[in-house]
Amino acid sequence: MYLFYYYSISTSISNFIEIKKFRTKKINKNTNLITTIDK
Repeated sequence: MYLFYYYSISTSISNFIEIKKFRTKKINKNTNLITTIDK
């Protein structure tokens, strides 16, 4: 039971990190687009 709990927590944390990374990537892409448009 404890092992399963630990596993689910670690999985959700890694998913959260992945989502965060993906979002920051997307934001960086958007800012790059904006800067190129400004030039």
